[in-house]
Amino acid sequence: MRVKEKIQQHKYLLAIVAAALIFYLLFFHNRLYGEINGSFISYGFVMKEAYSQGSLPFWSTQLSGGYPLYANPEVPLFGILNLMLFLLPSVIMAFNITILIHLIIAGIGAALLSHEFEKNKNAAIVSGIAYMFIGGFAFSAFTGTMPFLYPLAFLPLILLFTYKAIKEKTYRNSVIAGLLLAYQLISGGAIHFLWSFLGVILLLGTYG
Repeated sequence: MRVKEKIQQHKYLLAIVAAALIFYLLFFHNRLYGEINGSFISYGFVMKEAYSQGSLPFWSTQLSGGYPLYANPEVPLFGILNLMLFLLPSVIMAFNITILIHLIIAGIGAALLSHEFEKNKNAAIVSGIAYMFIGGFAFSAFTGTMPFLYPLAFLPLILLFTYKAIKEKTYRNSVIAGLLLAYQLISGGAIHFLWSFLGVILLLGTYG
């Protein structure tokens, strides 16, 4: 019964999912992801080939005459993109679906964070949709800059569970926030991991 109540309480999130789908279909569906920043789509093809051979692309002879791919902190080690590359037949499709998934995660995370503070569903919807269109997120999506897109999607959820950990004083929320921070790091978001960590410290200093 509690699960049904939660679903009813957060039905407004369907508006976020719908906005993400529209945004995706208008700008990203069947598009060659990374048209401007082509290096990341090249990494995708190398990773896909390695996964198909049952190995991990620690080193690639196909990039720059030899490149330590997994030694680059801006390349996803294990994450949603890697799973899509493993499961889907097309590299382009994997990148595109990954964009859609991260748009939904970003929008829902921002909406939940806003609702946690304001308890206003309309404000939450506006916040979730607005976050999907912020400059950094839109730039990353349009240029195919993986190290910015993926960690930015999880930032609202990190702040949400950090705030809930402070407010409710539960270990569960602390663990979730920590796991999401760790995921940022292994998903190629080393740069944004540092900014997110700073954001967490500021949040702890403000509400802790």
